[in-house]
Amino acid sequence: MVVEPPAELTRRDSPYYSLTRRLFGKELRRVIEFASLAVNGPEAMGKLLYLRDRLNLLDINTEE
Repeated sequence: MVVEPPAELTRRDSPYYSLTRRLFGKELRRVIEFASLAVNGPEAMGKLLYLRDRLNLLDINTEE
């Protein structure tokens, strides 16, 4: 399970954007590790694409 950050914290003009991005980036790395071992890993990563894009985290390697 992954908890999506509130929308008001993920807007680029939010004073909490950098903090939210950093914290979710750490969580995303953990999720990627779990997904790499899961049968439905590729499907799970596909569902995270929207959040990764919104928080400018597309640079996090999903192929680890």
